[in-house]
This record gives sequence, C-alpha cells and structure tokens, in this order.
Amino acid sequence: MRRPRKIWPDDILRAVVCAVAEATPCFRSVAAKLGEITEASPSRQAVFERLSHEAAPDFFWGALLEVLAGQWRRARSMDSGLDRLAAKLAGHFGRIIVEDSSVVPLHASLAGTYRGSVNQFGEGASLRLRWAFDLLTGGALDTELRHWRENDQSTAFDLLDHVRERDLVLRDMGYFSFECLQEIEFRGAWWLTRLPEGTLVADADGQPLDWISSLRRSGASLHEWEVRVGKNGEVRGRLVAARIDPAKAAERRRELRESLRLKGRVPTADQLALCDWVVVCTNTPAEVLPAAETAQLYRGRWMVEIFFKGLKSGQALEVWSRHRTNANAVLCMAYSHLTLAVLSLNLWRVLGRIVSLDEGSESADEDARQARRYDTSELRTVGMLMALPLLMGTLRGLLSRKLTRREAAKKLCNDARYSIQEKRKRPSLDAMIFALLA
Repeated sequence: MRRPRKIWPDDILRAVVCAVAEATPCFRSVAAKLGEITEASPSRQAVFERLSHEAAPDFFWGALLEVLAGQWRRARSMDSGLDRLAAKLAGHFGRIIVEDSSVVPLHASLAGTYRGSVNQFGEGASLRLRWAFDLLTGGALDTELRHWRENDQSTAFDLLDHVRERDLVLRDMGYFSFECLQEIEFRGAWWLTRLPEGTLVADADGQPLDWISSLRRSGASLHEWEVRVGKNGEVRGRLVAARIDPAKAAERRRELRESLRLKGRVPTADQLALCDWVVVCTNTPAEVLPAAETAQLYRGRWMVEIFFKGLKSGQALEVWSRHRTNANAVLCMAYSHLTLAVLSLNLWRVLGRIVSLDEGSESADEDARQARRYDTSELRTVGMLMALPLLMGTLRGLLSRKLTRREAAKKLCNDARYSIQEKRKRPSLDAMIFALLA
C-alpha cells in the first residue's frame, strides 16, 4: 500500500514552474513533475487541493518577490560599477518605477471570474497582468491580475498608493491621464510618458507649438521644448524628441503603413515623420534628467514590452494559459511563469558574460581580459526574444534536478557560442542597465 508523503512548498513550486515551462500545467502534469523531483507519487487530487487553496496565490507571489530581490542583489554584488551607478542615480530619485501590463487569454470556463471580450460565440476569459517594479532595486511594487476589461487607463490611479516623494514613474501612453499626472506631481514625484496622438501641446507662454513640423525640417538628433500639455494647459513639463536608428525608423514606417492599410487608410506626413523619433514628455527638471538621458531612460521601458512578448512567443504563455483549471490555480501558474521569466533573464545575463569573455579570449593581456568580466558596458549577447526559448531547457533541467551545475554551465557555454553567430547582437540586461544608469 502506498504511503502518502508530505508535499513541501519548495517542491510544488519547482514542479509548477517546470510544468509551465513545458506548457503542460495540468494537475496531472504537476503531479508527474513532483514525482520526478521528490521520488514520491503524489496524486492529481493532492496537487489540485494545494493549488486550489485560497492561500496558494499568495505563496507563489511571495516566491516571485524573493526571486526578484535575490537576482538583483546578486547582480549588484557581482558588479561594483553597477552598484555605484545605482547609488548615484538614487541620489536624484527615490525609485524609478516602471509599469506595464499584458493580456493573457484563459479557458472559457473562467469567464465568470476573469471576464474577457464578447463576440457572437459568447463571452471569453482573459487576464490582465499588471506589473510595476523599481528599476533601481529590481523589486516589484505591485502586480495585479485583473479582468481584461479593466484597461490600463482605468487602473492608472491604482499605482498612486505606492508613489512617494522623489519617485520617477515611467509609463506608456495607455496609462495617460491629465488628472493622474497632476496627482503624481502633487505627491512630489516625477513622471515620464509618451503623449497620445492628437494631444494639444503649447509652448511655455500658452501659444500653440507646431513641434512636428520642426522635427520634419530638422537635421539634429535631439530636441527639447518647455511645454504646456492639454486643452487648457493642464500640465507643464518638457517635450523631448530623440532621433532613432534609421533601420528601426524604416521598420516602424512599414508597420504603420501595414496597420493603416488593413483599416483602408494611408499614413499622414506627420505620422511618417514621427517614425524617426522617440518623443516623450516629463516634468523632471533638465538639471536632474537632461534631454539625452530622458530619451535613453524611456527606451529602457521598451525592454518590458519585449519581456512580455518573449513570455508569449518564446515561453508559451498563451499555450498553458488556455488549459482548463480553476481561478486560484491559474494565478499560481501566472506567478510561476513570471518566476521562470526572471530566472531566464538571469541566465541571459550569464550568456552576456560568457560571450564577452569569449570575444576577449584572443587578447594576450590577461589583465584586460579579466577586466572585461566586470565591465558591463561591453556585455553583449543574443536578443531577448531568441534567448528566452533558448534557455528553457537549461532551466527545466536545473529546476527538476536533472542537470548538475557543471552540466548547466557547459550547456550555457554552448548556447553562448551559438549566440555569437547571430548577426544582430543586442545589449544584455547588464549592458542595458549600465547604459540607463550611466
């Protein structure tokens, strides 16, 4: 007769993360993963009872927080330069809060709990994952799983409960709200955002500012204006425009033409001109955050969008999320997937260091080669969208204890050699953070 064995929390956490990594997060699959990890034979019902418990999502959320904090502490302890730069920027800002969200489709059986879109076939189920974190510490401030119908703008004020004096809030224009920006400023904090198309912009004296025409005629790479934004000049700040790479601008124009073609429209001259620029608005003083650094900092927010895209396309987020399950279990799996993604970013960082060392191996100066180990500005690796699926096998092996540390390191070295062959090298996470904090 089989004797039941206790299922420890850390074991079930690893089992769920492994099941999510393989896009098979059903209770039977989690039970099988538990059996591989613990050499026990837990039943499907035992897994169901634990993941359906009302306290289960809080446990998985707590685990995600620990992973986030641990990864960032490790990054700063390994890199004295990064630690000094973070401390320097902290002299200007208490925190740099980045907020974004993504929609995850769910099984239709959850439509009563997580309401999605409605069509001729009925009501679907979707989950909006909203994540806010501090760029300086890597710690999450707020993450909520909401109905799909609760869009970004409807949740724009929710972050205000966490905003403190000297914080800088980075958001996409989906959260844009004059009242919210005014409230952030009232709290003694700063904001940095894009402006929705058609937003009225005036100069400091309240006169209409035709800044798009200025960009079309300009040959410069950077522009800055003191502006009042809104019909009645509701907010004051600086409008910053930075020219982007020509290849990226051409790609943006192609995407714009294609999206408008599907709607039976053609782009205007102003829309095509704006494809060459990153345009943001902020209330931070120029002496605190100069124009060039303002645009550079906002580009860092794009990494969050790439991160969410990588979860969906590279790590099969939308595959497992469509499985039939209950409301608490789907939260556990969502937090597990975020944990998996954070661990992937850590291995992505390791890839960057391996590539950096390999590229410097031909140097006869061993001291210079050792210096590269700690120079994050030199780190480059494969792009994030390619790296996330590339690292899944290594993570599964480590979490399920099928790979030793030595075997995992060998596999990472092989992945790094493959990464070097990629023609379009992208900055690693360390290099990105170094550039933002420099």
